[in-house]
Amino acid sequence: MPQFSNDLDALETHVAWDLFDDGATAAAISEIGYPGVTKWFHNKDTPERYQNRKQKRMAEFLVKGTIPLTMFDCIVAKGDLIRSEVRRMMKDTGVDLKVYSKPGCYH
Repeated sequence: MPQFSNDLDALETHVAWDLFDDGATAAAISEIGYPGVTKWFHNKDTPERYQNRKQKRMAEFLVKGTIPLTMFDCIVAKGDLIRSEVRRMMKDTGVDLKVYSKPGCYH
């Protein structure tokens, strides 16, 4: 099962990045040069490394206050209405971070 951590120095080794970068990509963000992530996230019996893939892939959900916004290139919303609301919130807080509407990132 996934383990929680707030040690930013362990981010590269804590997350099973190989399960994110395993071919068949989706969710590209051309504006920042992000090629996308593996679209497969379900568990499979074989190969063994996919047996808990879904649980390990949950590492993409990070918690506010744990990761500083300076580590982000952008925020991706799943639609224009959400993008507009997030842009307003970012402006209200004085944070200068791009917000994109990318419905294809949320399959």
